[in-house]
Amino acid sequence: ENQSENGGWGWYFNHSFSGGVVGELNSGWYGAMTQGLGMSFLTRMYAETGNESFKQSALDAMGLFDVPVEQGGVLRMYQNQPWYEEYPTPNAGSFVLNGYIYALIGLHDLYESFNSTKAFELYTNGANTLYSMIGLFDLGCSSSYDLVHHSVPATAPNIARVGYHSLHITLFSIMNVFENNGFQTIEDRWIGYANEQCFSSPNGANA
Repeated sequence: ENQSENGGWGWYFNHSFSGGVVGELNSGWYGAMTQGLGMSFLTRMYAETGNESFKQSALDAMGLFDVPVEQGGVLRMYQNQPWYEEYPTPNAGSFVLNGYIYALIGLHDLYESFNSTKAFELYTNGANTLYSMIGLFDLGCSSSYDLVHHSVPATAPNIARVGYHSLHITLFSIMNVFENNGFQTIEDRWIGYANEQCFSSPNGANA
């Protein structure tokens, strides 16, 4: 009942993500994490009830993944690769890691539940982007919550606090189920960070 015609669940408040350095989100914005969680929930509701409205709502939720941020969607391109923004900040990319993976999980659930070729395409393209970009989130002793420090020069990395770093590890354990342990190296490194083990980051920065 709260889903918009474009398949989105809007957030009806203004939000200055990261202090507004990447632009303010105006009331009514949509986020990829919200869409992913909605997909995951609705696929399970359909499995339990067989109610076709849950299935259709879940499929409709994919619509915003093809719509660029500039047009009110969640799609942002990073070096010609798609990224699904939890916070579709208008001036530059925020690239929040946990929200992105929640979006991928929702797309994977949609594909697994309904054999949706569109969900498979969006998931596969998104997973390939994650393989390419994950090193940017690796800080050598911790993970980064987002990539504002890449989008806005001279901005310090937003180091993931303990709870978010642990969430990153958990989300990668799920991705490893989907990807045949394709992210096992990063999961193992980040478990090490949680245990106060530091390494040189993949980008050449020393711990």
